[in-house]
Amino acid sequence: MVDFVTGSVDGVIVAWNLHTKSETHVISAHKNAVRGLTYANPSHINLTDSIFLSTGDDKAINIWSLNNLDKQKKVRKQGNKVSYQPKAQYTSKTIVSNIDHNYEESKFATAGSIVQVWDYERSEPISKFDWGMDSVHHLRFNPSETNLIAASASDRSICLYDIRGNTPLKRLFLKNKSSCLCWNPYEPINFVVGNEDSNCYTFDMRKLDEAKMIHKDHTNAILDIDFAPTGKEFVTGSFDKTIRIFPFNNGRSREVYHTKRMQQVNAI
Repeated sequence: MVDFVTGSVDGVIVAWNLHTKSETHVISAHKNAVRGLTYANPSHINLTDSIFLSTGDDKAINIWSLNNLDKQKKVRKQGNKVSYQPKAQYTSKTIVSNIDHNYEESKFATAGSIVQVWDYERSEPISKFDWGMDSVHHLRFNPSETNLIAASASDRSICLYDIRGNTPLKRLFLKNKSSCLCWNPYEPINFVVGNEDSNCYTFDMRKLDEAKMIHKDHTNAILDIDFAPTGKEFVTGSFDKTIRIFPFNNGRSREVYHTKRMQQVNAI
């Protein structure tokens, strides 16, 4: 049973078993750094198999099936290494910096110089969104309104897209660039943005004029953020070498994790 996967700058993806604390698959997935990993969760996919997607600086987008990986590990051994092949591969015309999967359909979205929406059955993106920014570096599908995407861009903007249309919905600018964002799974009208000014901002997508709440305590840029499944708390990783847990309705963190040897936390 694979519990999570990690990607590194040498293009290698490792699937891990949390119980045994061991590697189950070591995959030479990309020629350059791995920039995005996400699990698929569409309702039509058989739950006996887990599917995850990866993308890297080589512009390739790979779909991996754990069942296929297990079969390849048994059959295609070459010495001590296994030559893994993806279930499917797509090629983007631009460098892809992030990826996320739709919660209900066999679609996924990639960030880069433009936002692209892909379907499993098409070799080319089915939608492209360009709003004049230099690049989009982080995006997330809404867990309830699954056609909505929130994205953060290098021009300090936060953008909302509806994949059913050909034009973006809303856009707001902050004073500093936002490195990450995440939807609240329990209240999916709200999302939290991690900013380079060391603060997190909770926004209601119906009213983007001002933040509902500002979450403080970090002392440097926030690099990644994720919610608990209950939606009551979220966790952040920062350039200040700490991990913090925030209640969704409180401006201060309730817990901080750090050690003497920790460095900046890029993903969480």
